[in-house]
Amino acid sequence: MTMFSSFWFLQEATLTYSEDATNVNLLSDAVAVGFDASAGGVLNIIINSGITLSGTTTNAISSGNFPANSIVTITNNGTVSGYTGATGSAGVDGAVGGDAFYAEFTASGSTWSIINNGTWGGGGGGGGGGASRSTLYGGSGKGPGSCSTPTYIGNAGAAGGLGEAGAGGSNPGSGSADCINFAAGAGGAAGHAVRKNGLTISTTGTFLGTVG
Repeated sequence: MTMFSSFWFLQEATLTYSEDATNVNLLSDAVAVGFDASAGGVLNIIINSGITLSGTTTNAISSGNFPANSIVTITNNGTVSGYTGATGSAGVDGAVGGDAFYAEFTASGSTWSIINNGTWGGGGGGGGGGASRSTLYGGSGKGPGSCSTPTYIGNAGAAGGLGEAGAGGSNPGSGSADCINFAAGAGGAAGHAVRKNGLTISTTGTFLGTVG
């Protein structure tokens, strides 16, 4: 009762996502529906069923720097997904996947809750690039031999699903084991489902990937 009375005089707004969107900034979108970014208050964010919020080059959802005394509740009935990390070129590790939610607010005295009724996951890590081998010539009692063309490249690993690391690259099926030009790349790590950055955010439901 005390907590509610302390916020009684503050604004209350609802932000509903009824269309797919990418690289969302919650504060910017809240201001667009009338939320006063300087005053704090109660903000209810609803992601409708069948709607996808996703990342392409950055986080699927960035909070924005909300003011103190903000009470923000996100209810997801759709899909929130980070972007998939890039596949590594030959011998290069796959890239890390994007975060589904990234907390940016720094003001104290705010209360954040995420209720997930749908699908919510960090982007899968990219697959690692394949290893490289070339052909060994000579070396049968005639010296150490030498490595030369042709060069063979293994397959890149598969990208991870939501909340999953990518797979490492493979060795090629041909080429000498004595002529390893470079090893296969490792798979990239998955992005966070919820990156709190040391802030307090309560979560309810199933999240694919790290929450923390």
